[in-house]
Amino acid sequence: MVVTTIFSIVVAGARVARRARNKGWLNGAISGLVYVVILYFISALAYPGFVFDRSVLYMLILGVLTGAFGGVIGINLKSKYHKKK
Repeated sequence: MVVTTIFSIVVAGARVARRARNKGWLNGAISGLVYVVILYFISALAYPGFVFDRSVLYMLILGVLTGAFGGVIGINLKSKYHKKK
């Protein structure tokens, strides 16, 4: 499940950053943070015993970092795409 989440966050960060004019890493990091927060709100509603612990904090940090990585990829893909036109 973690691998799927990380892949999804990287893709989301790249897609958001392709639409941004600059600071793709920041846009990607924000999208990663929002993705994980929404995921954990849904988890809290679905599972009554859900608690905020270290694993949630680690996943938030991982979401921000992988989102930023996806943002860097997205900005670079955008610049390569625009150079070809």
